[in-house]
Amino acid sequence: MEKKLYELAAQCFDKSGDKDLYNFAKGFSYSKEARRKGNHLEQEHYYLLAAESFLESKHYSEAATSLFDAKYFEKAKDLFYLLRDTNAVQACDLKLQQ
Repeated sequence: MEKKLYELAAQCFDKSGDKDLYNFAKGFSYSKEARRKGNHLEQEHYYLLAAESFLESKHYSEAATSLFDAKYFEKAKDLFYLLRDTNAVQACDLKLQQ
């Protein structure tokens, strides 16, 4: 999927009834929107929406990354642990120690 076309892709997947791909595209769309926001609370909101969409589409690594980006380091760590991503778990630990 082209980065600029996530929202359009989500609309197409929604019309086709493919909820997994719809949520996957929405996750990327929300992540993109979060990066555009200058306000931390707005960024957090969109990263959490992204995480929820990625979880619903069973893209757990992207969900964990979105939680990390939202600064929900403990939740991200738990998911990275389940995914056996030791480097990401260590990154979360470092953030939690700060």
